[in-house]
Amino acid sequence: MKHFKKIMLFIITFFLFSIQCSAASYGLNSSWEYADFSVINSGQATLYESSSSTKKNMIVAVNAGHGTSGVGSKKTYCHPDKTPKVTSGTTEKGETMAIAVSSGMTFSNGTSEAIVTLKVAQLLKDKLLSEGYDVLMIRDGDDVQLDNVARTVIANNVADIHIAIHFDATSSDKGAFYMSVPNIQSYRAMEPVSSHWKDHHKLGDALIKGLREKGIKINSTSSMEMDLTQTSFSTIPSIDIELGDKGSDISDASLEKYAEGLLNGVLNYSGSTPSTPTTNPGTSGGTDTNPGNAEDWGNQVGDQDPIEVAGPDQGCETIFKKSDGTFNEFGQFMQDLFTLIKFAAPILVFALSTVDYAKALAAQNADEMKKAHGRFAKRLICGVAVFLLPFLLDLLFDIFGLYGLDTCGIR
Repeated sequence: MKHFKKIMLFIITFFLFSIQCSAASYGLNSSWEYADFSVINSGQATLYESSSSTKKNMIVAVNAGHGTSGVGSKKTYCHPDKTPKVTSGTTEKGETMAIAVSSGMTFSNGTSEAIVTLKVAQLLKDKLLSEGYDVLMIRDGDDVQLDNVARTVIANNVADIHIAIHFDATSSDKGAFYMSVPNIQSYRAMEPVSSHWKDHHKLGDALIKGLREKGIKINSTSSMEMDLTQTSFSTIPSIDIELGDKGSDISDASLEKYAEGLLNGVLNYSGSTPSTPTTNPGTSGGTDTNPGNAEDWGNQVGDQDPIEVAGPDQGCETIFKKSDGTFNEFGQFMQDLFTLIKFAAPILVFALSTVDYAKALAAQNADEMKKAHGRFAKRLICGVAVFLLPFLLDLLFDIFGLYGLDTCGIR
């Protein structure tokens, strides 16, 4: 029993300390506004809660651009009112529908944009958590089955601000800029753009200021007018930030600086002296008034069944599950291990006790029979304890607010 208690303590301690911050998953809820414009929505975003003593009471949606496989030719409406695009990009001006989510460009060294944006997003996540911000990671792995409408709608309903990380498709190392709301009356009069475009610009200006403070090269105009799906469907301050282009340095040191600059930008935005919104940033001065066509955020309409939002008891996905919700190797191992324990415990108790009783009966010895009874009782207690171990861990996770283990496959 002494060894059993030590083993139990070790297992419980391992699980309690294996999760550094609580995490919950959110899929697309069909009841959310604009959710029916999405078709690729079987994936989930992950919300991380900061354990910092200086909580900021703000949830930042960090959206690593691209990284959705199997899109093909799927399309959706560019605007919630189904009107045509007012600027050109990957999708031409005048089109009413665009690609659901583009694959992004490839850097000169062969690295895909999706890989680089994910690295920056993960670096930024860690920095934001350390500063006390909670972080909604829209994409936390190589692939997430969420189109741009789904990403935006989830951010609208879970986060306070939304930052989408991208790099432009040009090769001139033009510097960072953000996609601003076109100064076209019909577009700025359309909801939800009408109610939120000034907030989008305020966030964009704050991010550019933060990047500049960290020595990141900034494009001469610092912004470019672009009609994006993200902007068209956003009901919270939301910005597509282009950190550079194909000619930009994407070394580990540079990605670290990008993340630091974006953190500075969030601090600027949420501080007491936020940046002044740009009234019409697309026409401000500078030598490069047309930074180039960045990846356009398309969307699509479809009849796919909606994904239910994960409940508050769900979590651990970053440890036990892939970004698509299936078990990773560790999750599958733990699932198999606990299944084995639940079957093995009663079998061992029965087998060993049968051997003891058989020996006692063969010896025709009352003392041996008494010992067999004692060993059976101890084994039974141990067997029941081991059998109930997954349920005990589930209870401990609930008590400590670390979520039930159903989604971790330990049942």
